Amino acid sequence: MLEEPIKRIKADLEDLTRHEERLEVAWKAYETLHVNPSHGEEYKSLKLAAKHALQAFTELLRVEIQMIGKISPKIANDIESDLNKWQKKASKEIEEGVMDETSDVYASISEIRNKVRLVRKVIQDTVDTFEESVRGYEPTL
Repeated sequence: MLEEPIKRIKADLEDLTRHEERLEVAWKAYETLHVNPSHGEEYKSLKLAAKHALQAFTELLRVEIQMIGKISPKIANDIESDLNKWQKKASKEIEEGVMDETSDVYASISEIRNKVRLVRKVIQDTVDTFEESVRGYEPTL
């Protein structure tokens, strides 16, 4: 009876793991394309590409948060709220060309990603513990 919900949650967690890999690729693309401000057409092209890579990263992170929302809507809403605030600040810093590893916005996205990872880990640990408990449970009727 309880096995089906556990199977669905485990399948969602597997999807989240695969999704995290794609998220990492999008972040690495942003870091690769993001360069220090300079002049010329090359800079404009790289800035635009970096902006789109960051947008892709943000949307992938948003999807991951929504996947978590299937399991824990309140936590997902809190994280998505943080992501929305971050996105507003990040857009401004990107336009100004000041977002780099030393900026607060850069640190904030790391915190958001860490929250998502932590929630995923807590869910995984909870499912594993619950599964172990169910295996050892013998109904007394």
